[in-house]
Amino acid sequence: MNIASVTFGETRLFRLRHKTLKHIAPIEIPLHHGTFLLMAGSTNTYWEHQVPKTARAVLPRINLTVRQVRET
Repeated sequence: MNIASVTFGETRLFRLRHKTLKHIAPIEIPLHHGTFLLMAGSTNTYWEHQVPKTARAVLPRINLTVRQVRET
């Protein structure tokens, strides 16, 4: 399954962490206004992803996400 998303507005942090290999440090990617992110291949199989909650006040943000699901 492929996942594509584009972010508009306030910058937020996107975090990836490996599901089983805990010694691998999480990957953090700032999603700035206009950022296009594509996750494909084994990314969705081996990595968990999230935009973590924050205690600080943030400006508005919109994220458009499209998922391509293949039937097997």
